[in-house]
Amino acid sequence: MPELPRNAWILLGGAGLSALGTGMTLPFLLVYLSQVRGIEMGLAGLAVSTVALAGFVGNPLGGWLADRTGPRNALAAGLVAAAAGAFAVAGVDEAWHGFGAAAVVGLGAAICWPAQDALLSTVVRPDQRSSVFAVRHAAVNAGFGMGGVVAAALVQVSSPGTFELLYVVDGLSFLAFVPILFAMRVG
Repeated sequence: MPELPRNAWILLGGAGLSALGTGMTLPFLLVYLSQVRGIEMGLAGLAVSTVALAGFVGNPLGGWLADRTGPRNALAAGLVAAAAGAFAVAGVDEAWHGFGAAAVVGLGAAICWPAQDALLSTVVRPDQRSSVFAVRHAAVNAGFGMGGVVAAALVQVSSPGTFELLYVVDGLSFLAFVPILFAMRVG
């Protein structure tokens, strides 16, 4: 493990936590929308693709917000938006709800990436940047993987509440990091 400042580890922990929540939900979104909520498979697939499509707006928006309001504020905005989307997914009843909720999740998550990268680059020395970004990607991948394994053990298509709980936990995984983010002392 590389030697990194405390603030870098805090940010990396937040990235891992959010990835854990996303790993619990994103792989199951199509199953949830189609088999649990009864949305026709084609529409459910299009709703799932909305997560990625929203990234085309969210990534540049996240960079723009980081430049205009600071990376911490932009990251917090992305985390709150992603949480709102995850909470909305838990309550999906119709196809249009799925599209809207997926778009908000995707937009918020996509805002987070450039904002978090900008913030990470400010809390480490230039010679530590490759290490911090390597650990970031490892933490995110580990979170996605562990989240999928945890969720696979918990969800049941016959029990909508198991899916709803996961989407609420996902939303909380985004929100949990916001107060820690603002408690950090960043240059």
